Amino acid sequence: MLLTKSKNKDVRAAAAKALRHWIDRGQKEDAGFYEALVAHKVKPGQAAIVMELLHGIGPQARNRPETYDALIGYLGSDLQALRELAHRNLMYLAPAGGDVDYDAGGSADERARGQAAWRKLIPQGQVPAQK
Repeated sequence: MLLTKSKNKDVRAAAAKALRHWIDRGQKEDAGFYEALVAHKVKPGQAAIVMELLHGIGPQARNRPETYDALIGYLGSDLQALRELAHRNLMYLAPAGGDVDYDAGGSADERARGQAAWRKLIPQGQVPAQK
């Protein structure tokens, strides 16, 4: 599965986009992808988070600090797909993070530095400034 294995950012971006379109087709595709994740040994809780991140963050959750705390926390996950989707959601919700050097496929040290940069941009318990 490209979202969980590829080290190439562009490949992961294309995979995320394709999966979003696929699960938007209907409940059958949505449930099928969740089942495929679990079949590929993704823990059910992580698979549920991946699905949530593929669907995107709703308008009410965008105003809650815990949303950003969770997304930044997911940047340190052991599951690359979860890290990638968390980062994509952060970039969408907080475009100021465009300067943050984070790669979900990078080394653990590189990811930790990127995660710390996101935490500096959006301190725990806060939401990013809205334009």
